Amino acid sequence: MSGIFVSFGVWATVWIAGLTDRVNVKIVLKKETDETFSGQFPQLRLGKFYVTELDATIKYRWPSGAAEVRTLNFSQWFGSGILHTKVWIVDKKHIYLGSANMDWRSLTQVKELGVVISNCPCLAADIQKIFDVYWYLGQQPPVPLPRSWPAKWSTKYNKDTPVQVTLNGRKSEVYFSSSPSPICPDGRTPDLDALLDVINKADRYVYIAVMDYMPLIEFSKPVKFWPVIDDALRRVALEKNVEVRLLASCWRGTRPDMAKYLLSLSQLNHANNASISTKMFYVPSTPDQRKIPYARLNHNKYMVTDNRAFIGTSNWSGSYFTSTGGVSIVVHNPNDTTSAYLTPTLQQQLAAVFERDWNSSYALPVKEALDKCKMTAIESSLVQ
Repeated sequence: MSGIFVSFGVWATVWIAGLTDRVNVKIVLKKETDETFSGQFPQLRLGKFYVTELDATIKYRWPSGAAEVRTLNFSQWFGSGILHTKVWIVDKKHIYLGSANMDWRSLTQVKELGVVISNCPCLAADIQKIFDVYWYLGQQPPVPLPRSWPAKWSTKYNKDTPVQVTLNGRKSEVYFSSSPSPICPDGRTPDLDALLDVINKADRYVYIAVMDYMPLIEFSKPVKFWPVIDDALRRVALEKNVEVRLLASCWRGTRPDMAKYLLSLSQLNHANNASISTKMFYVPSTPDQRKIPYARLNHNKYMVTDNRAFIGTSNWSGSYFTSTGGVSIVVHNPNDTTSAYLTPTLQQQLAAVFERDWNSSYALPVKEALDKCKMTAIESSLVQ
């Protein structure tokens, strides 16, 4: 359980900073976070005890001085969904965006991926607008979605007009997207549009690493077929002969039917010279680690093509784009074909990470991975 202390160290640092006169801390959470943190999982009680004893619980102590905290209940606007965004904005110039929740397991027991951008006020100011939308929606009493968003939260940076900045010494075109579309003020590219645009602009390959991949609006009742992303991947593979690789996650929470969707996609391999491959990433665990809920999995949500990098916070199924709060960053390095630079682009870094994972012993054929998922679920139930 040492990971709890790692996580507490992060929270304690923010807590102490928030108690000073010089640092203003604002936190927006999904509404369910309070109950989950308070002990829904017995394995987390140790962490809750230490945090409580030090007067640093996010719900009961932080509002009194260390931070302003608001929660979002997406169900009141969309009938379902949660805030799934994972973003930090620091001093109006530093940013973190990625798959990691602010949870001890994400720091020690879950395979995550994110991006840190330092000393870039223009990007920080733009993603701050997304945070400000959340902050507005989190006020009490609850407010309805506005018919039109205030102009102060609109943006001129999107898939058609990205901002031009220098990242790692390389000229880059960057923009942030957000979901769902009803909370996107004027100019903001919705997450789904950004994702599809990156797929459609690929010339040679599309590599994807994501926890869940399902062509469904899975949290609707009844469940609805939603082939938007699936169709886009099939189309670029068949029409443009773009190589498609998809690496999903295999863990005890994996839905067995996800394997069918992955296998369906890979059935097009070699059709009309298409190249489509799917695998599942399996994180091994000890008996003690199997006692930890929601852990030991590949939690990434990114895509890399031959010309763009896409890092998001959403899984790839319909509900995450229609009723769930998420955010993504898209980076393009135009006309950058030189190899003289010592620092790789974000696209090159992502491609290297994907290739490492795809070619590792942890990336398994779908059917083999599914057997491991089932066995892990059985073993986990035995050690609880």
